[in-house]
Formats: sequence, C-alpha cells, structure tokens
Amino acid sequence: MQQSITALKEKTTQNDYASFKNASVHKNGLADGGTIAIECYGDSTMWGSTSLNSTVQNPVNPPAVFQRTMDLLFGTGKASITNKAIRGTALFSMLAGDLLPVD
Repeated sequence: MQQSITALKEKTTQNDYASFKNASVHKNGLADGGTIAIECYGDSTMWGSTSLNSTVQNPVNPPAVFQRTMDLLFGTGKASITNKAIRGTALFSMLAGDLLPVD
C-alpha cells in the first residue's frame, strides 16, 4: 500500500501547476465582466452520490454548490461549472489510473 501511495505522490509532483497560481487573474476578469468555464473532476462524492443509493445524484453536489456560489459572487452566467466527476469511483482508484466504477 505504501508503495502505491508513494508512486501516486511522485506522479502528482511531476505535474506542472504553474498555471494554477494565477487565480487572481481569473477573479479580476470575472469582476470586470468576463466569463470562465471550470470543469470539476472527481469521484462519487464530487458527482453527488447519495448514501442510500449511489446511482441517484444529489442536486446539492459540490459543483452545483460551486456554481451557485460563483453566480452569487459574480452574477449568473459569468462562470460555467461542469460536473465531470464519475459516479461509482473512488479517488484512490482514479489517481491510480483505474476509472472503472466500483458499484
């Protein structure tokens, strides 16, 4: 297990996150009336699986809450938040490259 975690950590540190360090540029663009499109990737929690039935999506999932927050902050239609999460998956499996649903 520890080897898997170490390997995932090494993969993560190899990514170039420099482009993510300029959030203020996007915030200022939105404040000036611009628009932005954001895709949210993740596992069943991000997708909005419910505890009793993982095939039912909770309408108050994280990307939906993010969309509502952005609408309140910058105005409706300025930010487009898309839920690209995969239901039935686990984050550890996704990081390992296995995108097959677990349910």
